[in-house]
Amino acid sequence: MLTWLDPLVAQLLRFIRYTVLPAVPRALWWVLLAMMVASLNLVFEREVWPNTPKAEPVFTGGLCTALATLPWFAADTARRISQKVASWWCGMWWLVALGCYLVAAASTFIFCIVVVSMCWKMVALIFH
Repeated sequence: MLTWLDPLVAQLLRFIRYTVLPAVPRALWWVLLAMMVASLNLVFEREVWPNTPKAEPVFTGGLCTALATLPWFAADTARRISQKVASWWCGMWWLVALGCYLVAAASTFIFCIVVVSMCWKMVALIFH
């Protein structure tokens, strides 16, 4: 039906395969694997960890930490793509990378505030 769309889809798939996927940092795949493992452990917590009540906070912390790294990996991927493309696309991907770095810095700041406040609450519970 939409034969004019087929070349565009093919071009997009080539861009993803030959430009985006090689630009993805190798460590991102490990982080995604860790997120999948932590998520599965949280979903099947009662079946896998029935006698371990502290398993849920550990996997939640691991999942949150892995989520906190994703904006940094997105920024690095956008920066790498900007080095591989030409003309105005280079500037566009550089702006995407800059925006991702700003989001990553803000989210890391918020993540640190949340972690510090949680640690203070734990310290208050221990010493009271």
